[in-house]
Amino acid sequence: MSEEAKPSALGEPLAPRYPECRENRMTLRVWVPVENVGVIIGKGGATINTIRAATNTNIQCQQGAKNEGGSDPASLWSPVTVVGPPGGCQVACGMILERVDEIDEIVAEFMIERTKHSTVIGPKGGTIRKLSADTGVRIHVPKAVARDRSEPKLGDGKLDRLITLEGGPPSVFKCFQAVMEICQTKTAQLKAEEANWRQAAKEAKAKAEEAARLARIAAEAAEKKAAEAAAARAEVVKADAAAVGADKNAHDETARAASERDARQSAIAAALAAEAKRVADARAATDEAEAKAIAEVDGALAKTSSELGDFIAKSEASSAAVAEVVARKAELAKRLAAETSEAENERRRLQAEKDRKAAAASKANREALVSADRKVTETNKSKTLAQKKAEAAEARAAKAKKAEDAAAKEVEKWNDQALRHAERGAFSRSASQATQNDTERREDRSV
Repeated sequence: MSEEAKPSALGEPLAPRYPECRENRMTLRVWVPVENVGVIIGKGGATINTIRAATNTNIQCQQGAKNEGGSDPASLWSPVTVVGPPGGCQVACGMILERVDEIDEIVAEFMIERTKHSTVIGPKGGTIRKLSADTGVRIHVPKAVARDRSEPKLGDGKLDRLITLEGGPPSVFKCFQAVMEICQTKTAQLKAEEANWRQAAKEAKAKAEEAARLARIAAEAAEKKAAEAAAARAEVVKADAAAVGADKNAHDETARAASERDARQSAIAAALAAEAKRVADARAATDEAEAKAIAEVDGALAKTSSELGDFIAKSEASSAAVAEVVARKAELAKRLAAETSEAENERRRLQAEKDRKAAAASKANREALVSADRKVTETNKSKTLAQKKAEAAEARAAKAKKAEDAAAKEVEKWNDQALRHAERGAFSRSASQATQNDTERREDRSV
């Protein structure tokens, strides 16, 4: 047994499980001389069953047909196929190599997701050429082309979708482990990208929620400003009503003063009429007395001088009464003029008070209207600003929503592509092609 074929020379033990390897399954094909098949099978299949149980693999041996003339070199070799976990296949290969000396190369086949084929190949094939040069293993990776609708999906047995490694046992297992590391790196990269997409979507959603919250706050502020404007307008209406009430009160006060003035003038007129009647009655009585006195003088011309003196005294008394009536009339006229002047002054004072109150009410009304207009203008400005902020917030929310939808679509697109690539994953070669390749290999070895 060569140093490379010894179990200790198979390289670093493989891990129990490789998630990047489809179903954690490998197909290992080992060509052994026909005369050594029995050594692998053992008496009654004991050896092969022991290997199967120890490695958790399925091992099949094919007896090659003996060629007595030796003209067919392929008949001198028989394939031993090991199917199971990569680690089990490695251990099984080591146990086979302990019993067979003439094994130089093995063929390992396994599946990975089609999305990682281009990663294994690398830009312009640089990765696969470097890996093949470093390990000395021939590597076949199908290109990740779009699957035709007529092609069957993964798992239907098309071997041309498999990754194939051909070379010495330790080199093949080392190359397999390197391929798994490349796939794991790619998986970690895809997971990181997906996490970034999810984080971006989450941040976009958070920004959209924040924009919606700001929009709600702006709307509430606008509603509050509108309510304040309505309250200010109500205050203006209330001030107008108060001014109208003040005008009405002033008008009522003026009317009441005018009524009182008219009543006083009527009383003065009645007093003047009564005084005039009393003066007229006094004058009539005086005239009657004078006429009676004259008649008595005319009838008593013959009386004595004393009677004439009495008559003269009575006449003087009557003249004094007339003078008193005239004086009282003048006094009443003077009082009437004074009361009339006082009433006129009161009317003027009430009119001036009315004008002053009306001017104050008009000024208050104008100031209230100016204040209300100012508040309405400020409210409209605040409302316009709030509307602009709300529109900007809605625009940011729409932009964030668009970004979130784009991120979700991108993630969904990536998942769909990953699924399609996974469906178009690696397939196995056909049995006829494998047989043909095995025949060519045996021919090459015989040559």
